[in-house]
Amino acid sequence: ARQGRDTCLDGLSGAGGARPVMLKLVILSDLHIVPPGETSLGLDTTDRLDHGIAAIHARHADADMVLIAGDLADLGDRASYERLRATLD
Repeated sequence: ARQGRDTCLDGLSGAGGARPVMLKLVILSDLHIVPPGETSLGLDTTDRLDHGIAAIHARHADADMVLIAGDLADLGDRASYERLRATLD
């Protein structure tokens, strides 16, 4: 940790105890996926997710983890969650 800054990683170390553990996380938030043929506020949210996934592969392939948080489906309907699952598979 930087001097004067407390973090939850204080005291953790990597191999041999020489370096702090560092993780690279990518967070996607509030996807608001909608059923096929629909949009959310005029946006094709699945298309936007596809572009986000491509950007992660292109620029952050070394990430340790990708977290998806917030509103995954715009209205919480089954078709939206099925579309999200298909996109992530």
